[in-house]
Amino acid sequence: MMPTPPDPLLAEILAIAATLDREALRLDLADPALLSLVDGAVASYEHVLTPEGVAEARDTALFALTTHPDVDALLVRERARIAEQASGVQLTGSAARLEDVARRARAKGRR
Repeated sequence: MMPTPPDPLLAEILAIAATLDREALRLDLADPALLSLVDGAVASYEHVLTPEGVAEARDTALFALTTHPDVDALLVRERARIAEQASGVQLTGSAARLEDVARRARAKGRR
């Protein structure tokens, strides 16, 4: 039996992976924001899955999230959402809109 020829895509992926800083890529798998994202990904399927299926779905979601190229941005956004829920404060406008209102209030105070 002849050995299979090397896969050029796999070779390229491994070459790139070898150059990455592993410490910079390390994620805390117990991070509440990461776990919240996993919970959200699995929630809509949880009621139709067996316990083993739920575990598999959680593993798959965790793998997908931790290998996502924008995982840092996803985690920042999720941490902000969690903090907002915990504080009970709900923003009704965008940050730009809130800055505009604050600027107008300061301008009024100068008159």
